Amino acid sequence: MFRHLSFPRSLLFILLTAGIFVIANPAPAIDLAIIGAAIFAAGYVMLKEKILLLFLAARPALDVWRDTVIVGGQNVNAVLAILFFGWAIVMLYKHREKIEKVPLLGLFTLTGGWFLYSATYSLDPILSIIETVKFLNIGLIFFLSYIFIKQEILKPIEIVTAIAAGAAIPLLMGLIQIVFQTGITTF
Repeated sequence: MFRHLSFPRSLLFILLTAGIFVIANPAPAIDLAIIGAAIFAAGYVMLKEKILLLFLAARPALDVWRDTVIVGGQNVNAVLAILFFGWAIVMLYKHREKIEKVPLLGLFTLTGGWFLYSATYSLDPILSIIETVKFLNIGLIFFLSYIFIKQEILKPIEIVTAIAAGAAIPLLMGLIQIVFQTGITTF
């Protein structure tokens, strides 16, 4: 879409477009979503497939804002999950020739299909679909990691480092809660 633009111009175009939408839009919650989408788009322009590392590193740290509603009653984690799902589908299409070589693809597809089918007889079909998307996101992380490593777009150490970086904040918060005896008190 932006192939005719140079790298700095692409970033400028993304940021200016987002700025115009933020200024023209009266709803602050939608402004956050627009800014987040612009940051994601700029990240993709700069990092390409390596933005997967950003998802791996950032997602666990976002639990701090799990009660912050952004758009349509959805919290930060839900919006990120939807954004990741859309990006992952695009990446699967882009790397479609490598999909059949991914281990456990059949089992994952069958399980995801069963989850989706279960929404037809669920007491809460919307919740079933939400849980299906969560399951699909987990699988997509593994599939894309596998594909990107096999194509040498990412190195295994980069994935491990991103996961470790993402775990640092929750681990630190857990240690602080243990030391100061705060947090969950159900035990």
